[in-house]
Amino acid sequence: MVDVFRSYQRFEGVRGNFGALPAWARFIVTLAALPGILALALSVLLVCASLLALLLLTVPVYIALRGLIGWSSGGAIGPTVVVAQTSGVPVDVIDSHGQPVACEPSVRRHVEVKILSEE
Repeated sequence: MVDVFRSYQRFEGVRGNFGALPAWARFIVTLAALPGILALALSVLLVCASLLALLLLTVPVYIALRGLIGWSSGGAIGPTVVVAQTSGVPVDVIDSHGQPVACEPSVRRHVEVKILSEE
């Protein structure tokens, strides 16, 4: 935390020294800094333009491929299946189009687990 205060004091010192310069000297320093400021602004603009180009090229391909393979918005391939009831009786399953799907309930198996401890 002490380093933060030291850095802030140094910043305030440089700011105070810059403010103590005469107006013509501040103008010259500002003119010298303009190319760097302009280069920074242009680089940010170029990063934004490259991201826009990337999205303009890839999003249409992504949408076309998603439509081609039938990928739903949930991230699963194929139709989405919704389980309406999960008891021991036959299960009502509805696909993403609202149509019932015939299926059998899964068979539950008893699994015996033995935990070995190292004591």
